[in-house]
Amino acid sequence: MSDISYVTAEQVRSSCNAEAEQLVEQVVAFQQPAESALGMTVLKPGRFIYRCEKQGIWIAIMYPEVNDKVNCHYREGDELCTIAWVKKDLNTLTFD
Repeated sequence: MSDISYVTAEQVRSSCNAEAEQLVEQVVAFQQPAESALGMTVLKPGRFIYRCEKQGIWIAIMYPEVNDKVNCHYREGDELCTIAWVKKDLNTLTFD
């Protein structure tokens, strides 16, 4: 039995930082914050992400598709950015 409580994508999306960060190293993003979750995708260095909610060792992130606009906060309908979970501290560059 897991002690992880799941949240909806909309709950996570609403808690995401407004400023994008750029990944410095590769990370594997999962569909759920759980050891048994299947890998969703590999995000390569240079991808932009937004940090969202944190649950224990898991961090929810939101990110646009490759070659898509960086800004995830002003989208509607089918243009929403993907929500995923990473299991580690993220090494990123931030921009002021």
